[in-house]
Amino acid sequence: MKEAFYPNYIRFSPDGQKIGLSKYDFSSGNVEYWILPWPDSSKRQPNKIFEKIKFRDTPLFSWMPDSRHIILSSVASIFDYKFLLADTETESISCILTPTAASIITVMFPQMEKRLP
Repeated sequence: MKEAFYPNYIRFSPDGQKIGLSKYDFSSGNVEYWILPWPDSSKRQPNKIFEKIKFRDTPLFSWMPDSRHIILSSVASIFDYKFLLADTETESISCILTPTAASIITVMFPQMEKRLP
C-alpha cells in the first residue's frame, strides 16, 4: 500500500516576529499548527494551536497583515472547500468563503472568476 503525501507549510509572519508551521503528524494522524518565535528565544516558547480542530490534510495558510490572523484554505478537511479566518492568539475560527458563495460571486462579478480558486 502506498503511503499518502502530506506537505508541510511554513510561513514567516509579516512583522518577522513569528513563523507559522502546519504539518501532518503521522504518529497521531492529525494536522498540527505551531507558532514559533523568531528569532528563537528562551523568553518566547513555541505554541501549538488549533488542537481541537481536526483536519484530514494539511491546509495551506497565509498570514494577514496584522501578524495575528491567518487564512486557512481547507480543501481537504472537515471544512471542505472553505476559506477560514483564524486568530492565532484566541484560536477562534470563522468561515469567510464557501463554495456556494464563491459561485455566486463569480456569477455576479465575472471578473472575480480569475481570482478565486
